[in-house]
Amino acid sequence: MPKSNLVVGNIGLIKSLNKRNILNAIVRKGSISRTEIARRVRLAMPSVMRIVDDFVKDGIVIETGKGDSTGGRKPSMLSINPGARFFLGSTVLDEIKSIVTNTDGQILGSAKTKTGLNGGEDEIIIQLKANMDMAIAASGLAPKDIAYAGIGTPGMGFTYMDRPGSGAFAFWSKLSKETFKRRCQFEFPAVVENIAKVGALGELRYGNGKEQPDYLFIEVGLGVGMGVVRGGRLDIGVDGLAGEFGHTSINFAGSECYCGKRGCVESYCSVGALLQEYQRRRVIDGTPCERNPSMEDFAEAIEKEDPTALDVAVSCGQLLGLGISNAVNLYNPGAVIVGGDACGIPLYVESAFEAARKGIFMNTSRSVKLFIASQEKPTYLMGAVAIAIEHFFDEYCRG
Repeated sequence: MPKSNLVVGNIGLIKSLNKRNILNAIVRKGSISRTEIARRVRLAMPSVMRIVDDFVKDGIVIETGKGDSTGGRKPSMLSINPGARFFLGSTVLDEIKSIVTNTDGQILGSAKTKTGLNGGEDEIIIQLKANMDMAIAASGLAPKDIAYAGIGTPGMGFTYMDRPGSGAFAFWSKLSKETFKRRCQFEFPAVVENIAKVGALGELRYGNGKEQPDYLFIEVGLGVGMGVVRGGRLDIGVDGLAGEFGHTSINFAGSECYCGKRGCVESYCSVGALLQEYQRRRVIDGTPCERNPSMEDFAEAIEKEDPTALDVAVSCGQLLGLGISNAVNLYNPGAVIVGGDACGIPLYVESAFEAARKGIFMNTSRSVKLFIASQEKPTYLMGAVAIAIEHFFDEYCRG
């Protein structure tokens, strides 16, 4: 006799799952009636009413007026209370950025600081905490008002071999999320996550991912990473490590990566790789750069139609496209969203998308939607806020 798929849990677990499902329904719909909640989460109306009453009593949910009638009385509509709690989102890349928002994602205060490691390994932590304090002060709040913080960083605890241009990653390779949080000693609960997964969640809650339940978010910046969204939820894998797209190889005989392998996507397609290739070809062409080029220098060269810059943008974009097509062949997503600093070079992204479509194996998969990350809100910072809100709601529903 086949085993049942029914998951059996204790009463407390079932109650917390029901609370979370109801809260998810309110978050995703924005404004919803109790009747619609019961239909969506498949719970009896008395259970829905009891849980919603608790949410209202705790100030998490508010009634926002009457909805349209379908024949009887007009239903009371429910929404998340924007002022219920306050959240802090931070990202640590070449700059440390922080924002403070309400539960509705409205930005109340912000701050940014240029990242530096000149003072030793602890400098990033000192800078991060100082930047957080500045954002909180700018919002008019105090640290005690922050319900939860979300922090997006480069990946941690990976194999690292010192290579030219990879020094920025040495600090992160030595850490785990738990060690980082312990060393930071935050005054509020905090969650730390890989920047690509934070970006994926930002798109899911506030960007182009809202209408795409299944997609890959590919981050191309200091490194190259990927976040996977399945069924409207972030898929992190067994150990939280799913999506190491940047360290899949596209050339086994290629250049050596700081991870110890050869031909990694990151070695060819990150912002650093793009600029190194531009500088290398300028030397070959006999017109070397006077200094190490920045993304602004590269973008300006593209605008001036510098043949070397144009060729680098196209060739590196094609290599990213090869990696994207590999990911599409593996995951069969409904969409791919590309974010990060490299999106400031449209030719690079266009070349990647063109090469990706050519490299997709199944004809039906060629209809995959290809987007650049939303520009309306800061994707990564909003993702850091979103992951903080997710963790707060999870803990609230378990309480």
